[in-house]
Amino acid sequence: MKQTSTLLAALALALNAQAQPTLTFATNAPVIGTQYTLHYDGEYVDPGNAGALQTWDLTGLSTDSIDVLEMVSPSSTINGDQFPDATVAELSSPVTTYYEVTPDGISFAGSDDGTSLIVNAPMPKYLAFPCTMGSMWSTPHAAEFTYDDNEGFRSGTVSGHADGYGTVIMPWGTVSNVLRIHLQNVMQ
Repeated sequence: MKQTSTLLAALALALNAQAQPTLTFATNAPVIGTQYTLHYDGEYVDPGNAGALQTWDLTGLSTDSIDVLEMVSPSSTINGDQFPDATVAELSSPVTTYYEVTPDGISFAGSDDGTSLIVNAPMPKYLAFPCTMGSMWSTPHAAEFTYDDNEGFRSGTVSGHADGYGTVIMPWGTVSNVLRIHLQNVMQ
């Protein structure tokens, strides 16, 4: 069994001012036409402690590469019809990622890297709505795909836990009302 873990610290921001952020479909769902700039850093920075009213100092992050993500309609992509449940696609170089966004959350429909299509059935939930400190979810996923003329299969479980909220200090500034999401993907 292979286990991977991703900490999505500071990526889910609540837009309404309150002591404890709550992520909802109405205020935090991906919107077609939105663009994001991601800054990648090859060095690990400890994300800090979980808990309420935390301050996470990530000023030690540096940028070794940048990618611009754009949210588009799945029907505007080359293979969007292969992801019939997707409501939004995320264009990135070189991968297009597909999500189903509903009032219950954001599920990962699959991806297209130009070499292989990976369609998840069932789709794992990456974020549950509404989501606040202490929210937890766990969903199965499975996909059959072809890569370099070889058939592949993967399955597992994605589990999420909103384990902290507070303020994050980035190299470019400070962001308040941050809800920290710990996302874990266990694959077999």
